[in-house]
Formats: sequence, C-alpha cells, structure tokens
Amino acid sequence: MKIRIKIRLEFQNSHLAEIFFKALKPEEKPIPTSRSKASIEFKGREIKIQIIAPDLTSARAALNSWFRWINAINNSLSEISNNESS
Repeated sequence: MKIRIKIRLEFQNSHLAEIFFKALKPEEKPIPTSRSKASIEFKGREIKIQIIAPDLTSARAALNSWFRWINAINNSLSEISNNESS
C-alpha cells in the first residue's frame, strides 16, 4: 500500500510563495537512501507538495522533513524582517 500526502500552502502574495518555492525546490530531488518521493508545484499564491511513500513510517518521516524545512524558511524570513525593521 502506498501512502500519498498532499500539502497546500497559501501565501499572502505570489512573491512570498515564490521565495518559499525556490527554497524548497532542491528538496524535491530524490536521495538514494530515501524511501519516499516528493513533488512541488508553484502557481500564484499557492504551493502544492505531494509526498508518496511505501509505508506509514516513511511517509511520516518525509512529512516531518518538509514541515521542518517550511518552518526553517519561515523563521529565517521572520528574522530578516525583524532585523530590517529595527
């Protein structure tokens, strides 16, 4: 049984969506040791990520990785924004 996870991120504007997309795009490349596959699409203010894994353990690991990357990008942009406004 394959597990398929779809994540949809909607941003305030297309510029912010594009920043996230460009930062996340390299993570789409398959890793030889990885058991999951992912694809990412960008359109307007939206990013769609799809993860396909052979089992729940792999799917959960992949999902956690994507969430960590998204969180890291968000934290970095927040820090930059805070420094610019100081």
